[in-house]
Amino acid sequence: MARCEETYLNWIKGSESGRAAGIYWLGQGMIDHLGEEEGMKLFIKQIYKMGEHWAKMRLQALENEGGENTLERNILDNASNDMVYSFAWEGGLKEYSKHEGVFEWTSCPIAAGFKSFGPKGIEIGEVFCKHIDNAHIQTYNPKYECVRESSLNKDGLCRLHFKLKE
Repeated sequence: MARCEETYLNWIKGSESGRAAGIYWLGQGMIDHLGEEEGMKLFIKQIYKMGEHWAKMRLQALENEGGENTLERNILDNASNDMVYSFAWEGGLKEYSKHEGVFEWTSCPIAAGFKSFGPKGIEIGEVFCKHIDNAHIQTYNPKYECVRESSLNKDGLCRLHFKLKE
């Protein structure tokens, strides 16, 4: 790997680890302040707000381009063609049809960031990762959902299944 590529990779990993740290401390603060049950409810609510915000930004960009609001245009094109994902994550799109896509990741700097906080970090990371992609896709196009079928920090593989709701 060239020095420039290594510098860029380290920057991305540090940035995504920092994002995980911020999410961890916010989630843990809510739990510490409100107790496990109420803190977790608020944390999940805020995860959905975050995912909704990201989806609205993507929808605005799509509208500006005149693009069609499809699963392929949003999740599949974005994650498959995004240089950050192809560079700093390991894995990617494994299965695809018109209304369904499955991604498998074997390395993720966000998951690594959560893991750096130990068992509680993994627990909070699991809650975040379980909800964020679903919040995003359901705001982007409510006909779809994202089911997280396995976890990188618990199973060694993050498997995200985007599909039409049943």
